[in-house]
Amino acid sequence: MLLCALPIVSGEVIIPGGGGPHANKDFVFNGNVQVWANELYNYDDGQAVIFDGAGEVMIDGPVLPKSMLVRGEGDSTLGGLGQISGETSLTKEGSGTMSMNSINSYSGGTLLKEGILKAGGDASFGSGAIVVEGGQLNLGDYAVNNDIYFKGGALEKAGCFCGRLLVEEDMVVSSRTSARKLHISPGKGIRISAGVELSSDEELELHSHSMLDLSGGGAFKGNLKINSDGVLHLPTNGTAAISAGCTWHLNNATVSGNLATAGQAAARALSTSSSGASQLRISGTNSLSAALTLNGGTLILSDASSTLQVGTLVLSSPTTLQQEQPAAIGKSQTFLRYNRLLSGAVTDYYDFFGIDAADYELTVTSGSITITTLEPTTPEPAPPIPPVSPDTPPNEQPEKPINPEGPVIDTPEQTPPSDKEELPGENDGSDGPHDSKDPGPIIDTSGNNSNDPHQNKGESAGEGSSDSAEQEGLSAEAGSALSQAGMQSAWGAALASDIFMQTIHDQSRSGIVGTWLAFMGGITETDSGNSLPGGDCSAYGVAIGADAAASDSTRLGIAVGGSIGTVSGDSFGELDQTTLQAAVYMHHAFLPADSDQQIGLYLAFGGGRTETDPGAYSGYENWHHNSIIANSRLNWALKLSDCLSWNLYGGVDYYSSGDTTAGEEEIRVLSYTRGRIGSGIVCQAKDTILYAEAEFNGDMMRDTPTAMRKGFEFHTAEPDRCGFALHVGLLLRPQESERTIGLHYSFESRGDTSAHVINMSFDRIF
Repeated sequence: MLLCALPIVSGEVIIPGGGGPHANKDFVFNGNVQVWANELYNYDDGQAVIFDGAGEVMIDGPVLPKSMLVRGEGDSTLGGLGQISGETSLTKEGSGTMSMNSINSYSGGTLLKEGILKAGGDASFGSGAIVVEGGQLNLGDYAVNNDIYFKGGALEKAGCFCGRLLVEEDMVVSSRTSARKLHISPGKGIRISAGVELSSDEELELHSHSMLDLSGGGAFKGNLKINSDGVLHLPTNGTAAISAGCTWHLNNATVSGNLATAGQAAARALSTSSSGASQLRISGTNSLSAALTLNGGTLILSDASSTLQVGTLVLSSPTTLQQEQPAAIGKSQTFLRYNRLLSGAVTDYYDFFGIDAADYELTVTSGSITITTLEPTTPEPAPPIPPVSPDTPPNEQPEKPINPEGPVIDTPEQTPPSDKEELPGENDGSDGPHDSKDPGPIIDTSGNNSNDPHQNKGESAGEGSSDSAEQEGLSAEAGSALSQAGMQSAWGAALASDIFMQTIHDQSRSGIVGTWLAFMGGITETDSGNSLPGGDCSAYGVAIGADAAASDSTRLGIAVGGSIGTVSGDSFGELDQTTLQAAVYMHHAFLPADSDQQIGLYLAFGGGRTETDPGAYSGYENWHHNSIIANSRLNWALKLSDCLSWNLYGGVDYYSSGDTTAGEEEIRVLSYTRGRIGSGIVCQAKDTILYAEAEFNGDMMRDTPTAMRKGFEFHTAEPDRCGFALHVGLLLRPQESERTIGLHYSFESRGDTSAHVINMSFDRIF
């Protein structure tokens, strides 16, 4: 059978010398014939050969078939010391497996439609192209040099593949693959699975809506160019990597996910490495939706108009800044724009970017980094030495003439301040990307020049000069970003504390005196509005407690709990947390239990300790902070029938996270007072209590210092917010049993944030 669909094969293949008596007959391998040789078993060169469940076939000498067809469900193997030669072609159909273990030189190409086609050596498929329309091509990690046209199916074990890979349909790379050259057809893409590497010796260019997807955790090793109509997806949780010696070029590109450079190739980030001259090149106007981490290597600006807009900029380790076409002398070039800046431990931006402060001025403002080429300085000539008069001794200076207008005061020349380029939309009341009205951290810079990175340090809480602020204080952008990350950590701790306190309150509903164990968990989700700096939070844990009757109307209790959770936000990505809590609580009834009305007071007071792993971006050790929690609730219930009552309640909750310690920084991140009022029904049978409540609540939040270092403070104002909550629960207490099983669920919606809390408890009466 001929490969008429292949571009490399056209018309019938005429085999020289193929004119034997059997030339017009198909020769079929069906398991009975095990040796393939010319003029043996009625085979002559020039015949079409069919493998139909052939088993193992040994080639003895060179054979020149007209064509080869593998079909059926059986498995076939070609081996032996001979080889398939000539301009013939091979087509693989059927669900079986064909193993090509012989060394072949045929040039007509290979077509895989179904089943598995396996290479047994470097030259298994001759010299023609391989077209994969379906099935699985397994190259066995051999150095196969054929071009591969991928139109469907799968490619496996191509780690040493050294031909060209031409992707004409969407492709998933699920094992290590290496190609001399990669080409992705317009509108098609390659998705690399987690932990898998795709490499190319020549540059891969993404254009005409071709796509490379690394968002699942795969890696690409090689030079890469992303144009304005190319698509590159990077991980949003975690990072990808630019390997040592490679250059990634953003050319008017829009990229999703996290991007980072690095001084070492081991970084799990989109990383450049100073070893092997790994580089990140910027040309034109580019956008990165998530985080850019500069952690070494070289950042190259192709021209004076090269810019990159990022969500979060992290400065971690010194990175070389290189301008291929510097701006004109005295002109400013803004090459990085960002929504928030994390500076880590970096204090000197000149040293960080590897530039000479004598030739350039690097300006870091709220929302951008600008480089300015300075005028060259020419040293002033030394003043001439006055001649020594004969009457003046050599070691004596001539007497200065007396100025009749008074003493001469030396006034050094003062350099006028340089004009700072104002970003479009910055501080002008517009809705530009850097508008001060834009949602995000609100930085208190009163009394400072917002365009001067050395003045925009926040307000000093004590004595100190501006020089000490420059040397010891954080920049306003770094302080703001550190505050956001601290706030992110605090929201996770607040969720864990809310779950714990909600669990304690739910235990007080049953009126049972005893010990209890509760499994608890919850999640807070934020939509695209992202009014919470912490983004999405989750916490799961266990709590134990005990009640004791202090009097007929009063119960006292104590509880301890622990939880583990994560916080996912825009500051540092995903943070892991561990929280321990403890609390005391009281429930007091003002009226006898048999009254038609009930008035009850519930009070709880506790504290917690939270440890946070800040992740790879922060540059700090684990954070920790202590929390104070207090809940109060006054409830009035009216009995409607023997088993049904209606209640109305109101209360106030308080939470404060204290100070978070991160390295030398202290971050006072979260404090709020929440008022609530609600109403619901309680249905109580002999062995069952069922309740449902709806409430309105609101947070009253303080405008507090949210980051401080050695007396310099940075402020973030949090808005007051109102919300709605729903609480439902079920308590089962079989008659004459000493045990109670409870299931409680709470849902809360506040602005663009929703929270779900659930706990399951087991009580045992003393």
